[in-house]
Amino acid sequence: MSLFKNKTNQLAFILFILSFIIFFFSLLELPIIKSFDIVLLGSFLKSDGIQTIFGGIVSAYIFYIFIEIMPIYERERKTLEVLDQAIASIAEVFFSPNIFQHEKSIRHIKFEIKASNEKLKDSIENIKSGNINFLQLKLAMQTAHSRYPNFQNLLVLAVTLSPQNALYWLDLTDKVRLLADEYDNQIIEPDMNILNDLQKMNTNVAEMNSTELFCSDLKLRVIEFFESIIDWNGLEKNRDRLNLNE
Repeated sequence: MSLFKNKTNQLAFILFILSFIIFFFSLLELPIIKSFDIVLLGSFLKSDGIQTIFGGIVSAYIFYIFIEIMPIYERERKTLEVLDQAIASIAEVFFSPNIFQHEKSIRHIKFEIKASNEKLKDSIENIKSGNINFLQLKLAMQTAHSRYPNFQNLLVLAVTLSPQNALYWLDLTDKVRLLADEYDNQIIEPDMNILNDLQKMNTNVAEMNSTELFCSDLKLRVIEFFESIIDWNGLEKNRDRLNLNE
């Protein structure tokens, strides 16, 4: 998030710059300024009142940045980090399969969500073509089943950022729920030929066996989750663009 993400902060910053320039030159009393004594500008720049007014604006803005803006910025940054870590805790296992991922501390997640859009898009295409292994899908499902309550509880944090963040978080939570629901649909005696090579799956839903139907649903749920992550990543850029127009 930018410190100057909306017009109010941008205008305040412009006012600060202008005030600082006027205050700076009023203190210097350079020869070029002294030559203006015969005109209003010279008297204006050299008056004690101008130094007091614009010096006060400069001081007030510095106070505003450190007391008001910086704490808000830091709080939002840390809130986003927590939310991103929760998302990464599920996405990471797809790219680095680990049967204990659902038990892994969220503090130790290394997957960078904000830099993952291209990787996610490539993975979506690979999932559609079956160019992945079943373990990636299964572990993502198991981790989603374990982390789903976390996503529900973290809505209160998303709300503190903005209503739009809350809306996108609800969408993500819904996608995690749908993925987690597949946990109870697992096949007791699956067709191992399909699980060993997902590219062998029948493309005609009407002709799919139970294993193929389960894998098809699992692929869809992971794709939907990845698409929601991409939308989440694009949210901040869209918010900044909207704020600039406020």
